[in-house]
Amino acid sequence: MVHYFHDGTHVDFSKDKIGHVSLNNILHALALEHRFVNQAPITVLTHSIAVGTAISALYPQNYRLIQAGFCHDFGEIIFRDVPTPVKQMIGKKWYEVENELQDKLLTAMNINCFPLGDNDGEILDQIDKAVCYIEILKFFGKEFGDRFLNNVGIELPAEIIVVATEAVNYALSYDLWDNDNDDTDDDPELSGQVVSLFRQIVNLSVD
Repeated sequence: MVHYFHDGTHVDFSKDKIGHVSLNNILHALALEHRFVNQAPITVLTHSIAVGTAISALYPQNYRLIQAGFCHDFGEIIFRDVPTPVKQMIGKKWYEVENELQDKLLTAMNINCFPLGDNDGEILDQIDKAVCYIEILKFFGKEFGDRFLNNVGIELPAEIIVVATEAVNYALSYDLWDNDNDDTDDDPELSGQVVSLFRQIVNLSVD
């Protein structure tokens, strides 16, 4: 399986080692992928910033978990933002393939935060769902937010909701693209703010 990036480079996921992957290419792809099957004005990259920010606020000393929060959706450059109910319909095989290819991607980028321990994994899942809940409230309203909570069957403490709300608002304030880009530019540049943030998180040099 060959995946092509916007700059013309590519990686072959059929190989055990896929070679170098540029951080810029990952961020660029996630900044173009909108959440909720492209039905909301929030990108996967913005969502990743929100999840990482919420974890940073709640667990500031847990670097492994913070890194996982910012990087947990990197695999969506391959699979896109597939809704959780669809993944559940496909079943265990979906998660096996998704995890395998994301592991190859993260390994190629020298990101070693996964796998998480059971407790950290549960924390990441809870905060990810809390951020998703706030996004749904913001863009689709309370009715759909309540449906989401009923479907996922998870309890979200008030503290988590408050932090997730602040994190989503903070992430939405980020300029993902360089303000010098022309509105008609087919290949816009990421903002230095975003690249700097993720460079610090994953400790990768950018080509």
